[in-house]
Amino acid sequence: MALNTITQVKLLNGKVVDLVDWSDQPLFSSVDLQTGFTTQEISLFQYVVGDAVPGFSPNVVTTRTASDNDTNIATPGAMASTEEMLVYALKPECYFYLTDAQAPTGTVDFNTRTYLPDAGPGNNGFPIPTAEGLAVFAQQLILQLEISQKVFAQASVAYFNTGYGVFSANGGSNSAAGGFGNSYGNAGLPSQEAVRSFVIPHHIGGQEKYRVMLINPSDINDGAVSFGIVNSGESSIVLNELVVATFRILMDGLYKRPVA
Repeated sequence: MALNTITQVKLLNGKVVDLVDWSDQPLFSSVDLQTGFTTQEISLFQYVVGDAVPGFSPNVVTTRTASDNDTNIATPGAMASTEEMLVYALKPECYFYLTDAQAPTGTVDFNTRTYLPDAGPGNNGFPIPTAEGLAVFAQQLILQLEISQKVFAQASVAYFNTGYGVFSANGGSNSAAGGFGNSYGNAGLPSQEAVRSFVIPHHIGGQEKYRVMLINPSDINDGAVSFGIVNSGESSIVLNELVVATFRILMDGLYKRPVA
């Protein structure tokens, strides 16, 4: 055992991991989605700060530049040579916004995301996602962890509870007539006990390639993921085509920082 190693972790495959320069730090990556998108495979953790955030829509897309709010990885799609990670859980965060209603026809500009009241009807409670929208994601999307082109975790998005964040059962009504109101929620209870931790942590070694994927099997609703179910503001529930979602997915576990 190395002099500056406090302990070791022995995996079931026999590999021994020395805990040197390790910390309890999640890595995360984000993606922008517009309601109605039909893309079948969406890869995360493939860009760094300053690159374009992946954006998917049924229309032409103008992407935005990634900031520290979108990702914290050092190398796109792989660990640096001195990095390692033991992934104990995947935690998806989801936030709802509206795009600019004045955007050119047939395009969506993800730089115009907003949840301000003057952006249009149907955003009472944003950026908290609607429960109906989260249910659409749960029904249609699979979350998958791939390491060295092998699948190590695969289940419905709903299987991976976030375990923290805002929790709301109902956002009330935003219509003058007091009609239908949006219901809002979180991906599971905001409690660590709700997190689905892996029985065996998944190891990503130095220079090893990996990605987290959102899979849309396209066997429901003709492949369109129409999550923009909101209150129209006129006592009715509608599908608002201006609703966009930002998924920020965290790989939670023990992370070995790269050596400068």
